[in-house]
Amino acid sequence: MDTVVALLAFIQSVTGYALPSYAPQIARVDHARIADMILCEGPCEAFAYYKDGVVYIDRDADVEHDLKARSILLHELTHWLQDANCAFCGVAAGAYRWRLREADAYETQSKYLFAASGAPVRFTRFADPEEVAALRAHATLSSLAKSMPASYSVQN
Repeated sequence: MDTVVALLAFIQSVTGYALPSYAPQIARVDHARIADMILCEGPCEAFAYYKDGVVYIDRDADVEHDLKARSILLHELTHWLQDANCAFCGVAAGAYRWRLREADAYETQSKYLFAASGAPVRFTRFADPEEVAALRAHATLSSLAKSMPASYSVQN
């Protein structure tokens, strides 16, 4: 649980997204369920997925000890905070909005990986980080609590 709190604090420090007064719902599930959710064809490399307010993460992902697994959880928590802050509500739904959300989450993930390892990592396949930053700066943020509630919990 401390890991989730630390990841949310990092995301907030990088993005400026407000932390809601409620905890993220995190479900530890079998890898096959994640593969089914994202319609993987063949071997599925995804270890987590965010949908409808729930972060699904592979039951075998060791987020406490594995930097890659932790960064993947951070990526999905970024999507949770995007929704909680209505960060891209001003962008029409569709492929462009999806790309911006992914670019934002990958940019946050790359900053986390750099902070944690000192090695520069850059995900550039989705959108220009400056474009995402400009959109984020003009995003409509909900009036959510600024402090981290003690009630955050992980569902197994």
